[in-house]
Amino acid sequence: MIIDTNDKKRVKELFSEWQEINAQRKELNVNSKDVKDEAAKIFEVKPKMVNTLFRIMQKQYDDGVDELEILTELSMQLED
Repeated sequence: MIIDTNDKKRVKELFSEWQEINAQRKELNVNSKDVKDEAAKIFEVKPKMVNTLFRIMQKQYDDGVDELEILTELSMQLED
């Protein structure tokens, strides 16, 4: 396959954009971890628990679905 000069230039630009996105993603992951760690300290739980809580809260925010209530109800049904 032969790529013309303009396409080569564009691919190099796209590669630079891709690198920038990956760097931003890494930074966001670090920031996200810091946020979860701080919340975990407040609640005195492990960050994994905060991650679960935040996912449930996000689902309620996005879809209006209260997964925690549903899970609680399901759990209570199993106790009978």
